Amino acid sequence: MFDVDSSKGLQYNFAHLALPVLVLMNPRKFYTDISGSNNVKYLNTMWQGLAGRMGVRQTSVDFQVTKNTLQEGIETFAIKLPEPTKVPDAFLVSAVFQFENTSTGKEIDTARYFTLEFGKSPYDQSTEYHFCEWIGNVISGRQHKNYGRLENPDVTTFIKAINEVLFVGKLLAPQKEKLPVPQSKPISEMSDIEQMQFAVDKLLPAMKEVALERLAKRDEVMKETMDYVKRATKERDRNIAIQKVFLVGVTLIVLAIICYLSQ
Repeated sequence: MFDVDSSKGLQYNFAHLALPVLVLMNPRKFYTDISGSNNVKYLNTMWQGLAGRMGVRQTSVDFQVTKNTLQEGIETFAIKLPEPTKVPDAFLVSAVFQFENTSTGKEIDTARYFTLEFGKSPYDQSTEYHFCEWIGNVISGRQHKNYGRLENPDVTTFIKAINEVLFVGKLLAPQKEKLPVPQSKPISEMSDIEQMQFAVDKLLPAMKEVALERLAKRDEVMKETMDYVKRATKERDRNIAIQKVFLVGVTLIVLAIICYLSQ
């Protein structure tokens, strides 16, 4: 049992307390329940029970559970939650189970718990998707790790991020945060951060484009030069061959004349 966080809503307590407690502290039971045919009913029972503890009236939720098998037989169960409206409620969560073969059969070796959380950009309040993980003893010593932002809250993107963290240890290409720069503001009136972002968004791409154009022109000139050298070499070889034939012909004529005169 765990204490609910009364300062947070039902969705936060469900995604950040109830589920990680079950996944990380009793993985065998959770795996049995989430892998069964009544997994949506199981999640709704937990949801309603938590709502009762918090004194919140809630109807059933249309949870969507997606199972995926990754490398080395690792199984993931992604759970789509109701659309979040508060930071850091979750769009998606996933229980991840890694197995080992024992004398009694396949046993759970490790369990991990990932979340895709609702965030807001501090610059323009646009929606962000933070990919995170709860680690350790959720009740007494839990740790919340943020790996970075994803492009969207799709299950496929979420599972891809889980796969990268499991086998690479980090996100291969986390979404970079872009700072808005007013187009009409002169550079002299921009803050240091805005000037840096302007350089990244505008100046660097322009410099790259100019460099690529110059490189293309250089390659074109080099190609034309090499073609000219090839043509010139071929013409020189042809002229040398003609000269050799001419010299051989002249030599033969001279020899013929000498032979004739010596008779």
